[in-house]
Amino acid sequence: MLLERPYSIVSSPHEPCFEFFIELVPGGSITPKLWTLKLGSVILVRRRIVGQLILNTDVTHHLMLATVTGIAPFVSILRTQKIERERGAPTNHQFLVIHGASQSADFGSYRSELEELSRAGWLTYIPTVSRPWAEPNWKGETGRVEDIVRKYSDQLGFDGCDSAAYACGHPQMVTNVKAILERARFNRDRIEEEKYFSIDAHQTLANTSV
Repeated sequence: MLLERPYSIVSSPHEPCFEFFIELVPGGSITPKLWTLKLGSVILVRRRIVGQLILNTDVTHHLMLATVTGIAPFVSILRTQKIERERGAPTNHQFLVIHGASQSADFGSYRSELEELSRAGWLTYIPTVSRPWAEPNWKGETGRVEDIVRKYSDQLGFDGCDSAAYACGHPQMVTNVKAILERARFNRDRIEEEKYFSIDAHQTLANTSV
């Protein structure tokens, strides 16, 4: 039986191997199987790419909003920026990335990678946790992505004049930030989205599992 799922690619097109950021879903139909794979195991990867999150080169400011594994396409874009800058490509693009999770462990290794990239000055990376009471040693930002998006976009000048916005991950976050950005006068044509599941389908699966 062939099981298929779409996953965003973390690696840059300039890198030789594919990299994915996948979260284990206990009781899920596919991720537990992925966790049993070993070196030399075979999986099918289709050649056709269907994702919509590509860099809008009509603007210079890019507001990227993600929950947990939704950071994947943004890491790909930012790695590409890093590589091309190192090769001397002229660019004046600036990035603001807000990455939300319940706890800091959910950021994976990408938190440290993006914090390192942010030292170059063209990226501002804001990781935020929504359950700080469960992690008393956390010293960073707290709240959901939609709770703090206006705080940082206003502070750093990422507005509807010369900015594109991209939201990827949990569908409720995507819906909420789109409404916030539209109220902030972002053009709808400059807001891209990628939801990682349907809320109705997710609820049906949860009810079935119970």
